[in-house]
Amino acid sequence: MIEPKVPERQGLESSFMRARWLAAVALVVLLPVSGAALASTAGLVALIGAGNAVVWWAITRVETLRGQRRLGVAAVTLDALVVLGAGLVADDEAATATFGALVIVVAEVSVRFAPRKAMAATLVLIASLAAAMGVRDAALDDPFDVTEFGVIALLALIAGTMIGSAVREVYRHRVGGPGPTELAGDMPDVPDEVEAGLTPRERQVLALIVRGYSNARIAEALVIEPKTVKNHINRIYGKLELNNRYEAITSALGQRRSDT
Repeated sequence: MIEPKVPERQGLESSFMRARWLAAVALVVLLPVSGAALASTAGLVALIGAGNAVVWWAITRVETLRGQRRLGVAAVTLDALVVLGAGLVADDEAATATFGALVIVVAEVSVRFAPRKAMAATLVLIASLAAAMGVRDAALDDPFDVTEFGVIALLALIAGTMIGSAVREVYRHRVGGPGPTELAGDMPDVPDEVEAGLTPRERQVLALIVRGYSNARIAEALVIEPKTVKNHINRIYGKLELNNRYEAITSALGQRRSDT
């Protein structure tokens, strides 16, 4: 089976990288203020920078849905391991670096998998991080301050979600704003009378229907839920007085079939 390509997702990949770099820059700015050790800070920043460079290199070469999904999961998993590793070995002065890395993980998950999923997944990561830091402090015979950890983890969760959500919405606005020809590539011009009653998002959905996209692939391309795609399609059918995909395609191409 040939893996489908969804070129529109490249825009999401770029947004994914923007979230990673924004969070990394925030980490570079905040760590010196927090008093984290220079060596720990430099090591973590170098690790994240190298990871970003590798992910960016891979993103420019991955076009299929399966490849994009795997790359996103791999990037998030590796960064989560960085967080857990930093929490296990960092001393108290460098512990802020761990929470800075946590912001990056929350941000990138928010971009790729939606903010609510990001918060749920990150709560699991925070619990794992608390366990790692608890083990470290127990080994060092140093009491683990649960309250302080909880407050800082909550702030990291909020900051990461805000960064990721902002980048995600910018991407969705950019994808949803233009007319269908930007998504449709070499698709013929859609007649004005067909476009007239449709919203920008409905034009996007219609353009992808014409390209032969399934509902699932449309949802992937526009970063929306499959149920939302079905709602858009039903509204398109209602506005254009259509019954099925074939009629939608022929209508968009200006070759609408006349009933005989």
